[in-house]
Amino acid sequence: MQHRRLGKSELKISPILMGTWQAGKEMWVGIDDAQTTSAIRAAFEAGITTFDTAEAYGNGHSERILGAAVSNFRDSVILAYSPMAQGLLTGKFAKDHKFEEGDHRARNRLFKPENFQRIHQALDRLRPLPV
Repeated sequence: MQHRRLGKSELKISPILMGTWQAGKEMWVGIDDAQTTSAIRAAFEAGITTFDTAEAYGNGHSERILGAAVSNFRDSVILAYSPMAQGLLTGKFAKDHKFEEGDHRARNRLFKPENFQRIHQALDRLRPLPV
């Protein structure tokens, strides 16, 4: 599989990525961790080096399964983190942002005050990689 450069960075990613929402098991029936791990490893062997996850996928279960599955080749994969699409990476939500009543993102752990500073520090490291 050919890989593409990510934005202006030197990172190379696979144009096909593997999503791991189902690996979180929440809202899915019959998901087996061993089979999921095998599927993730088979995807890597087939050339897929880009994987999507989020803490919302099974309250972090997907992240744990993906982390364990790629542990032997972690330096060779890119983890695309879905919550970044919620406006964090773009700067839409500053450190003092308050969500309107009813906005589901207010319940997301990423937006809790105890995590927000850490998330913004991570974003400062990610911003040089826009696509």
